[in-house]
Amino acid sequence: MTSLTRALTLVAGLALAFSLVACGSDSDSTPPVDISGTYSLISLNGAPIPAFWGIWSEDGEDLEAYVTTASVQLGSDRTLTFTASVEFRLAGVVVETEGFDEAGTWELVGSDFRAILDAGTIPGSVSGRTLTMLVPPDNTIPASVWVFER
Repeated sequence: MTSLTRALTLVAGLALAFSLVACGSDSDSTPPVDISGTYSLISLNGAPIPAFWGIWSEDGEDLEAYVTTASVQLGSDRTLTFTASVEFRLAGVVVETEGFDEAGTWELVGSDFRAILDAGTIPGSVSGRTLTMLVPPDNTIPASVWVFER
């Protein structure tokens, strides 16, 4: 056998060995976690729902914003739908109720969750059946922690 033939045989053997390792059993690997499903809001900044979200300033009036319901639907195709209902109160009286719907996508790296929406990216985390989102400030409402459960 010439040195060229030996070298080619060695390269072919190494390629075969690497391909067999790459095609080996996946039984030792952990499958990706399926977090798809509907998550319902259970607390906002540690308070049960309905919960005070903050003061919303509009047209010279400071309205109290209360989140009465919210949910996040995570599709197995990485789609996301966020819905919420917020009551705006003036001196404790409901003056307006507004529904919010927003669609986007989501990604998960380890337990780090990100909702990608038109308004921006919302970071969070997933632990078991709990999704926590760190919602950035909006208007005069400070950043808040929204906890959802599936």
